[in-house]
Amino acid sequence: MSKRAIYYDTETTGLKPGKDRLIELAAYDPVQERRFVSLINPQCPIPVEASNISHITDEMVKDAPSIQEALTQFVDFCSDPDLILVAHNNDAFDQPFLQAEFT
Repeated sequence: MSKRAIYYDTETTGLKPGKDRLIELAAYDPVQERRFVSLINPQCPIPVEASNISHITDEMVKDAPSIQEALTQFVDFCSDPDLILVAHNNDAFDQPFLQAEFT
C-alpha cells in the first residue's frame, strides 16, 4: 500500500531545536481536504527577529494551547498509519523541532 502525504510546516522562536520552541504548527491533507492549524504558547517571549519572519507575536500566542495540547491534536490529525509527513525544509528544520518537542 502506498503512503499518503500530509504537508506540514512549523514556525518557531528561533533556529535551534531543543532550545527554541514551536509557536505554530500547520498541516494539510490534500486527499481529504482537511487542515490543521494551531498557534502554540511557547511559555517564553518570542524574539523580535522570529516575529519579523513569522508575523506571530507574544500577544497572539498568550492564550494559545500548550505544546502538549497542540501535539496531541496534531497526532490525532495524522492518525492514519499510511501517512507520511512532508515539509519544505523537513530534515534540516521542521522534523528536528518536532522531535525535540516530543522528547
